[in-house]
Amino acid sequence: MKKRLILFIASIFLLVSANAAHSEHFIDKAGLLSLNEAAQIENRLAEVSQSHEAGIYIITVKDFGKYGYSIESAAEAIYRQLNLGYGEDAEGYLMLLSMEDRSFDLYSHGPKMNTYFLGNGRSVENSFIPSFKNDAWFVGFDKFISKVEYTMDSTNLESGGSASRSGFDYANLTDEQTTYLLIIIAAILIISLIIALALFFKEKRKLNNIATATDADRYESSRGVDFSSRYDRFTHRTVQVIHHQESNNSRSGGSGGGGSHHSGHF
Repeated sequence: MKKRLILFIASIFLLVSANAAHSEHFIDKAGLLSLNEAAQIENRLAEVSQSHEAGIYIITVKDFGKYGYSIESAAEAIYRQLNLGYGEDAEGYLMLLSMEDRSFDLYSHGPKMNTYFLGNGRSVENSFIPSFKNDAWFVGFDKFISKVEYTMDSTNLESGGSASRSGFDYANLTDEQTTYLLIIIAAILIISLIIALALFFKEKRKLNNIATATDADRYESSRGVDFSSRYDRFTHRTVQVIHHQESNNSRSGGSGGGGSHHSGHF
C-alpha cells in the first residue's frame, strides 16, 4: 500500500514537473494562476507566437530586484538569460510583472516587433490594467494576448497595402458610389460655408451696435466715476507626471534588432 502511494505521488510530481518544463511562453514564478489556468495561457501564447513567427511571453516574478536595477533592465536580463525570441533577430514581446511593487514592463525585441509595438505600449497597457487592479490575473493575461494579436494583425494589414487605415478601399469604388461620395462631400462643404457666413454676419452686427464713448460723463454714476478693473492672480500650478517609459534601448539581449520598453504600475 505504501509503495503504491509513493508511486502515485511520484507520478503526480513528474506530471507537474513535465508541465512546468513545457511552459516556454508563460513562466509564473509569482504563482498567480492555477495549473489549469497556466496551461491555457501557455497554449494561447504558443499559438499566437507560432502563427506570427515571434515569441509572445508572460513572466511573473515576486521582485524584479533579483534580476536588474530596474524593471526594464530586469526584462532585458531575463530575455537574454532564457534565450527568448524567434529567428535570427530573436523577435519577441515580453510582459514582465513584478509583484513586490506591482510594476510591469512591456519589452519588444527585434525589428519586426519594434515596428508592431514601439509607440503602442499605452494601448496594450489599457487592455490589461483594469483587470490587474482587481487581481483578475487570468482575465488580464487573456486580454493582453488578444490585444497583442490584434496589434500585429492590424499592422500587417496596413503594411500590406491592400487596405487603408480605416479599412475602406477607395480604389474599388464603382462610378455610382464615387458620385454619391462626391455629393456628400459637396453637401458638407456647402453646409459648412452657410454656417460660417451666418456666424460672420452675427458677429458683424454685434460690432455695429457698439457705440463709441466720447464724453467722460458716460462713465459717471450716482456713486461717482465708475471704473472697473480686472486682473488675473496666479495662485496654483498643475503639473502632470507620467509614470511610464517608452524608448529605444540598444542594451537588449539576443541577436540584433534592439528593443523598446513601456513600463508602469498596476
